[in-house]
Amino acid sequence: MKRLFALHAILFGTASFCFAETLPRVAGPMEHVGITFDGTSIVLTPPKATGLAMTRYEDSYDPPADILNGRAYSSQYGWLVSAAFVPPTDSAVWIEVLSQTPGLLTYEGGMRPMRANHTYAPVFGTADAPLRWEWNGLMHHPWFAAETPGDYAATYRVYIGDSSGNPRPAYGDDTITLTWQFVPEPASLVGLLIGGLLSAGRRR
Repeated sequence: MKRLFALHAILFGTASFCFAETLPRVAGPMEHVGITFDGTSIVLTPPKATGLAMTRYEDSYDPPADILNGRAYSSQYGWLVSAAFVPPTDSAVWIEVLSQTPGLLTYEGGMRPMRANHTYAPVFGTADAPLRWEWNGLMHHPWFAAETPGDYAATYRVYIGDSSGNPRPAYGDDTITLTWQFVPEPASLVGLLIGGLLSAGRRR
């Protein structure tokens, strides 16, 4: 059965939604990777912003969102149809991570304000999950996370494939690289400095 991948016209204002404190935070505006199919190839439109911030909060989330406890995370990047299309017969749109910075973790999300309905299941190689993920054509904001401060990047390929994720060679694909920055909080910086001084003292 063919599925119409249509652009969502509903605008979500995160400030207007009230959620329990046990759900992860949605900081910063949404940044979408636009996806369309011109009949021959997948075409991607990059988000307006790059190098998005990951932030670690002192929150404690209920399962299954507890996978983000103690980690810096961001859900700003998302996948979104940029022009409505119908995939070829007996085909699906797949997103596959080609390379990523060690330590980058990714969990399944969904429409950003509907956090209570997200599965938070590992995807894109996290916890040995498959590197490829079938996109359903809806707005989808994964949860990207990390435990160690630093710069992170991941390169993805979006392509037309069969029900098992095997690429259909008759159609072209497209790739995109997304980037993040996890800058430790001031308290963490002090801790790192103290830890470094103590380590230096022990070496003496």
